[in-house]
Amino acid sequence: LYTLAMFNLIIEAVYFVLMFILSMVLLRNVKRENRLRQKATEHKQLHEYMESLERVNKDMQKFRHDYQNILLTMQGYIDHNDFQGLKSYFSERIVKVEERALKSNYQFTQLEKLELIELKGLFANKILLAEELGIMINMEVPDPIETIAMDIIDLTRIIGILVDNAIEAS
Repeated sequence: LYTLAMFNLIIEAVYFVLMFILSMVLLRNVKRENRLRQKATEHKQLHEYMESLERVNKDMQKFRHDYQNILLTMQGYIDHNDFQGLKSYFSERIVKVEERALKSNYQFTQLEKLELIELKGLFANKILLAEELGIMINMEVPDPIETIAMDIIDLTRIIGILVDNAIEAS
């Protein structure tokens, strides 16, 4: 009876050690999978942010080209001494276009204070999407944001849904 109890105790100890080892391996794999998922999300957000920056850069190149054309059209008004036409053209065409460009640039300067690349990419992408749909977005980041005490994947998912819903409702 004593040997049977000892054998049973040894089996339970081996079982406990094996369960502990299996639990540790499983926990390590889950942590590794979460890190890989987070890295993939970071990579995706960085890619979206880079695409947003490329679009802004293309818009700036287009603006430079448009700016040259605007100066040439203004030159036509000046050559014909049509200052009333120039005034009208300037206030109705140039100022309105410039206001849109300034508002767009202001939104992107607000992202400078957001140091979380995942959120920066998400917001840049959503700002451009809203602008393409003709929806004005006002976003303010008054203080630098370096860390958030929340899983970044969950946070980007929540914010993405909220902003998508706001854009859709607009």
